[in-house]
Amino acid sequence: MIFDATPPDPLPLVLDEAPDESLSSWLIRHAQFYGIAPSTFSRRVGIDMLTLARIDRRLTAGAARALAIAMRRSRTEIASMTHQQHEDRLAPMIARGKAAQTCVECQLRHRSDKRVTVVLKSWSQGWRIACPVCGSRLQEVDGGEVRPPSDAFEHVWDEARNGEELLTNIERLAADRAAFVVALLHLLLLHRSPTRSDAPRQIARGRVLDVVVPGFDDFDRRARFTINGTTPLVVPLTIRIALLAGLSRTQNDPDFYKRMENACSGKESIRFDAVKIKLLADAHPTFSYLQQIRDSSPFWSRHFQQRRSKTAPVSPYRTV
Repeated sequence: MIFDATPPDPLPLVLDEAPDESLSSWLIRHAQFYGIAPSTFSRRVGIDMLTLARIDRRLTAGAARALAIAMRRSRTEIASMTHQQHEDRLAPMIARGKAAQTCVECQLRHRSDKRVTVVLKSWSQGWRIACPVCGSRLQEVDGGEVRPPSDAFEHVWDEARNGEELLTNIERLAADRAAFVVALLHLLLLHRSPTRSDAPRQIARGRVLDVVVPGFDDFDRRARFTINGTTPLVVPLTIRIALLAGLSRTQNDPDFYKRMENACSGKESIRFDAVKIKLLADAHPTFSYLQQIRDSSPFWSRHFQQRRSKTAPVSPYRTV
């Protein structure tokens, strides 16, 4: 087969996409249907294999145009099958590589519909705890094994669903509010200062989240997790339920944020301030209240203002 720069011809038969199906999943199902390798199919529809591998996260205008012709869909429909709408604000919460969770109910339905290999977008979205298609609770995928999350935070499930909804609709929020919501997720997972009750509970390094969702550190002590450096907010489902519930509580009770700050002292306080300033400044360097944050931060006054007087001028919003 010879391929050139001319637009691809439409496929003779195009399969219906499953609700919430990822674009790569839909394209690979077509390769299977036509009995050809994914690399051959990708060239047939006007894209290369590298584009196919990352197309759910990064859809170029050229790829969207070629696929719209070959797959008999509009560019908007093609884009809706990717994570494009969440790429700006929730990119760190989208898992790379294999899906982080799955919906067993949808899998059963796909199997009965002869769509065994369907992969949904929501299975890679680190803010999901329930399936957006059928409403079932998502389950963990670990090494090919599927298992439900622990019921340790069953008592905050409804609040966690509120946090999930907040993040799902984050594009509707004003820029400063959206940036602060994402910053809160990072802050909740920071380590806090030790308390008198930590030693009897055998808590070595508690997290700020325990201040908002009491009992989190007791669970973390038994099933300690690490935050992936590449996708720092794609955490295990049990942890995610507590995290989303904590996010919801901070929205409904501003006093929780003050308690989060008070839970950090010394080096934890420095880290808290540094994360807060950096995340907000990176999201929108002209936020009016950043000046107030910097002025009230011992970290900023102790380290940044002294350094500025000894070196060349730097932007007041720059962090290290």
